[in-house]
Amino acid sequence: MFNTLSQQQIDKVFGIIKKATTEKRPERQLTKYEKILENFSKWLLTHQLIGFSVAIILAGLSYFLHDIPLANTAFATITLSQILGIALAVVVIALSIPFFYRLFKTPFSQFFHLVESSVTFNLQYVEQLATCEAAAIRYVLTYYEGERIAFEKRCSILVGSIEKIGFFPALAGLGTLSISLTKLPAMQSWANALIFLILAFYILSTAAFAMTQRQDRVISLLKYCLESSK
Repeated sequence: MFNTLSQQQIDKVFGIIKKATTEKRPERQLTKYEKILENFSKWLLTHQLIGFSVAIILAGLSYFLHDIPLANTAFATITLSQILGIALAVVVIALSIPFFYRLFKTPFSQFFHLVESSVTFNLQYVEQLATCEAAAIRYVLTYYEGERIAFEKRCSILVGSIEKIGFFPALAGLGTLSISLTKLPAMQSWANALIFLILAFYILSTAAFAMTQRQDRVISLLKYCLESSK
């Protein structure tokens, strides 16, 4: 016998998993040292972007107005922006020191942190899904999982399976292909466009991998709720 489902029951489940998919887990609490570096890096990035934008505007005005002092100001501004960029890189390196320290001292700390944060974060959705009909959860899960598989296949059609190849090996192969194609004068004109297009697809695939991780987490959540309702 099939259970009769209403649109209201389906919408209730879908609303819960939509929040579970889009909302981010709370980030790990930073130490005092990390908070200082984090705030300083944001300050550097903000001022670097402002300086770069101002330099571009001044350079454009100096070009159209033929103003040499304005061009010198633009050059000084872009130089200052680059100095801020170097300082930002140093801060990022310093900010990564605690991560590598924890990685070597307690290799499983990051793993258990992710597990614990997922368990704590998903508990609210378990409580909400407990009030839903099991048939509605199963119905939404069927189509959610189907769209998840279709999404992965669409990404694989464009750039292949990046998670099996690896991002850096893919970049190495892309660089080898670029060098090989640029040696042929007849292909050099379209080879550059092709290389940048493939690189763009690699970046999109990397972003899609983070999306599929969230989708897999929600699928596991729905399956757990179904098993618990039996």
